[in-house]
Amino acid sequence: MAVTDPGQHYDYPEEVRFEIPERDLTAYRRAADFLTLSHADLLCVQHEFGIFGGPAGAHLINLLRRLRQPVVTTLHTVLQEPTDDQRRVMAELVRCSDALVVMTDRGRVILELDYAASSATGPARP
Repeated sequence: MAVTDPGQHYDYPEEVRFEIPERDLTAYRRAADFLTLSHADLLCVQHEFGIFGGPAGAHLINLLRRLRQPVVTTLHTVLQEPTDDQRRVMAELVRCSDALVVMTDRGRVILELDYAASSATGPARP
């Protein structure tokens, strides 16, 4: 799946089976139905504020709430001082995700302190 910018069309490879117009809330709901019918084992979300439609990307939450599959969300940015909308969306991402991946230790700390996300230690590195 790919989220498409307003008024744009991209020549995606055949692996991309569904396009979601960024601002079309109904398309996010259809995408959730598509995923359910596809029998996908897992949904991997790459989250960055500004990619998804709605206030602070809230349309994504509508998709996630309709899913039956587990969700792993990679958070490319965890804001230390989010707006109210960004805080609501992040809180819902934490609730809707079965696992979270962050890019920095600081992001992990913010999630633990501000969103009550639990931390799991990954595999030891040599």
